[in-house]
Amino acid sequence: MVLSFWGYAGMAVKISILPKKHNDVTLKNSKRCHFGVVYRKYKPEDLAIVSKVGKKIRAIREAKGMSQLELAIDADIPKTQVGRVERGENNTSLVTLNRIATALEVPLSALFQFNEEEPK
Repeated sequence: MVLSFWGYAGMAVKISILPKKHNDVTLKNSKRCHFGVVYRKYKPEDLAIVSKVGKKIRAIREAKGMSQLELAIDADIPKTQVGRVERGENNTSLVTLNRIATALEVPLSALFQFNEEEPK
């Protein structure tokens, strides 16, 4: 089981809860704590793609003249989640990204098409 959340000082952290037999496994870029829980930091390139997708969603939404509230209603997700996704604070699911793309009336693949000239 893997859980993701924003940890201390805005650092993204992924938690993997491992079965007891894996307690002696050492994972790269990980910290082990009690009860077989492994805290793994996202790599910078992981956070970069989350940020790029968020910026792309915002650009498409603004080009279509939609507010965050309108997008949230059309995509059937909370308005606060739209803001977190656009700011790159939320590593959202593929299902949610598909809902957003459908609400924006673009193919899902459009959210992953980046120009190299765009700011990172």
